[in-house]
Amino acid sequence: MVRDWPAAVLTLTIWTYWSTVFLLVFYNRLRHGLRSGVIPRNRREKRLWLGVGLVFLAWNSFPSLAILLDHGPFSLPRWAVAVPGAYALRCVSAGLAVLCYLATLSCWLLMGRNWSMAIVPGQKTELVTRGLFAWVRHPIYSLSILLMTCSAVVIPTVPMLLIALLHSVNMHVKARNEEKHLAKCHGSSFTEYCRRVGRFVPRLHQVMGR
Repeated sequence: MVRDWPAAVLTLTIWTYWSTVFLLVFYNRLRHGLRSGVIPRNRREKRLWLGVGLVFLAWNSFPSLAILLDHGPFSLPRWAVAVPGAYALRCVSAGLAVLCYLATLSCWLLMGRNWSMAIVPGQKTELVTRGLFAWVRHPIYSLSILLMTCSAVVIPTVPMLLIALLHSVNMHVKARNEEKHLAKCHGSSFTEYCRRVGRFVPRLHQVMGR
């Protein structure tokens, strides 16, 4: 019997999310012969990867620990299950987490062979500006931050909140680093794209003009 549905749905969503990431890594390597940046070569991303690795391990384990444990800092607070309003909010957040994964999947498929986990020096890519990329420059990171926020709502523990904060910092640093790389690769076309489109959220003129 499932002990907590929101936590169970979130756990399955996160495991599916990261399983898809590794499938994309293998697919790009086998189908296109491309590296996907699992082992970063960029100096800044090498330093960043420690934080990314920590988030990966925690994100994939904290929700399941919350289901299994009855006591301690990793267990669900009793109010998260007992208070109807809190439980309802956690259910909504679990559903939103599933939508985040599906939206991210659409971005991965849209990027195709241009997708990678990190900067791959010397590997040419196209500048993708269609779909959700027409609204924000880093929709995958935006959705990842939102998915992590949903995770912190579903699993309202101190360790999960700390990991959520670390993840947000990682995504902001990673986005800025990638933009420096893209500016070198795509020049004025990327500069114009940055002028029109927000980094993580749409610019006001985009929302008002569409």
